[in-house]
Amino acid sequence: NADTLVGLLRKLDMAPALVIGGSAGSRVSLIATHRHPEVVRRLAILWITGDAIGLSGLVGVYCGSLQTPAKIGGMAAVAETPEMAELIRRNPANREKILAQDVETFCATMQRWGATFLPEPGSPVPGLKPSDYQDITVPVLVICGSMDAATPPETFGAELVDGIPNARSVTLPAGHIANIEQPDAFNRAVLEFLSTT
Repeated sequence: NADTLVGLLRKLDMAPALVIGGSAGSRVSLIATHRHPEVVRRLAILWITGDAIGLSGLVGVYCGSLQTPAKIGGMAAVAETPEMAELIRRNPANREKILAQDVETFCATMQRWGATFLPEPGSPVPGLKPSDYQDITVPVLVICGSMDAATPPETFGAELVDGIPNARSVTLPAGHIANIEQPDAFNRAVLEFLSTT
């Protein structure tokens, strides 16, 4: 996904860009910035799920919720899951694409994707090694919510700011989705970040 983001920014002639990523997009954005620093001018990240329990939960949501039905009822059961039923509703041709997949190959893919959510020891973000953070030299803003139980600013946000040389954090009076709960404060923080050198 990080390389896809970089390819898109290049194709649209938008690089170097201000990149703002939330949730899985924060991880994708960090990895893209590490791999292709010439494409990212500044990076703002939020909604970062970072500890073992939070990330394991995401594996269940994004991969386990599809692998379990596949193992029990085959690809027909996968097509009936809410997320796949919505994709089929939007494009009925998706049903045949889902049903045509081999169950074992599909489950192996879910396992492979699930593993990408698990970080290396000492790294708060999957896909990056602990030593990778010091290589991110663009300005980075880590946006936290003061009431965010999923990614508490005093632990996860601080860990990123400590590891990235040109990073700082801002904590907004919000929970996990600060940009939705406090849109004005979020916008002010991003605009201030853009105006600093």
